[in-house]
Amino acid sequence: AERLREEVGVDVELTAAAPIEPADRVPFLLAAVELLGALASSAERVTVGLDGHLVLEGDGWVDMSGEVRAARDRAVAAGAEVDLAEPGPEQIRLEVMA
Repeated sequence: AERLREEVGVDVELTAAAPIEPADRVPFLLAAVELLGALASSAERVTVGLDGHLVLEGDGWVDMSGEVRAARDRAVAAGAEVDLAEPGPEQIRLEVMA
């Protein structure tokens, strides 16, 4: 989290309530990396939650280039199940199912 704040200028918070046991680990990991990267470059603050599935939230989110949606599309094409809640004015929430 500290490294992301220093290098990219984004605050990251991680909470873990329950472990994740994805049925197919490769698409799940791909989705996590792709989406976290896209959020880190387009949000001021990123929250990562683990509670049987992965929840990524971006606050202060501005994505004029569509990078988050493109990352989601790549993850889904690879076989991950990713739900994208309708983004708010400066917020976005994605859930990657295990």
